[in-house]
Parts: sequence; structure tokens; C-alpha cells
Amino acid sequence: MKAAIVGAGGLGREVAALLKCEKRGNYAIISFFDDGMQKGTYINGHEVEGSLTDLANIEEDTDVFIAIGNPVFKSKILHELIDDSGKPRNTHLYFPNLIHSGVSFQNPENIFLGQGNIIQQGVILTTNIQIGSFNLLNLHVGINHDAIIGNRCTIMSGVLISGGAQIGDDVYIGTGAQIIKATLVGNKAFIGAGELVESDITV
Repeated sequence: MKAAIVGAGGLGREVAALLKCEKRGNYAIISFFDDGMQKGTYINGHEVEGSLTDLANIEEDTDVFIAIGNPVFKSKILHELIDDSGKPRNTHLYFPNLIHSGVSFQNPENIFLGQGNIIQQGVILTTNIQIGSFNLLNLHVGINHDAIIGNRCTIMSGVLISGGAQIGDDVYIGTGAQIIKATLVGNKAFIGAGELVESDITV
């Protein structure tokens, strides 16, 4: 089995480091796929193996990790790789969750995750939480009881999501923002770093 990281920027390098930390020995090869990088380039010891098209047509079983922070770009990339039902267009592609061992699941039997999520060190998840697919929860995010996170969201370091908050699809929440209890954040919302969200946001 090999690992493919989509995106060879800073987030991609962080995902590569997380894979080496948590999945050491699981993958014979860890490669990048990035339309903006020259094939054959090496980044932190890992080869840029090709473009998104190359990945979409790969002929060996591959775990894929989407290291794209912008939810709009992430959604476009995923459209090339999975169908509307969430199934891979290429049966050689798999989308496991990547979770740092330092994540705290305080009541794991009542926390539900979709596929393809990346959850970094120091994240705290309490209880009765639903998280969709292809989300990034960056360093030291806190998510409290009964929160719901949609799909393809990017939640940056130090964000606090209070109990009962609902986050839609394709949402970006900047570093250190706070979402107050039972607030609704609609699809495609952008919340800047350090913002305090006390009322519903719709786009």
C-alpha cells in the first residue's frame, strides 16, 4: 500500500510528517500529487509523483489524504476523485481518516466520523459529536458536546466550537476563532482568525 498526499504545500508537508509519525511502516511509499509542482521534485524526502489526473488514474491501491486548506479548491479536487455518493471513481483509491495519537476522544462511542478527515495533535472531542468527511481539524481545536461539523471544512489551530453548534459544508474557520453555543454556521461561510461568532451566519 502507498500513501498519496494531494497538495505539496505547507499543509501537505505537515500531513507527510503526521503520516511518518503515526503510520510508520504502514506505507512503502509516501508521494505528493500536485498540479502546480514539477513531477519528480522531492519535498522533505518525498517525490512529487504527478498531477491530480495521474492520481485519478492510478493502478495500485493507494490511501489518499487531501492536504488542501481552501474548502472551495478541496471540493473541486474531490469531485475528480469521488462520485456524488462519496464512492471513489477509481476503485484503487481509499480515503481513511488520519488521526494523531494525541487527539482526545473523551467519549469515543458517541463520536461519529466520516471518511478522509485529518485530525491533528491536541484536538479535543468531548461527546455526542458528528463530523462529516474530508475535514481538517488543525492543532488544538476544541469541539464540545452535540456539535455537528459538515463536510470539507477547514478548522484552523486553536478554534473553539461550543456545545450544540452546527457547522455546514465547505466552511473555513480561521485560527483562534470561537463559535458560541448552538450557533449555526452555514455552508461556504468564511470566519476570520480570532473572530467571535455569537449569532447564526448564512451565506
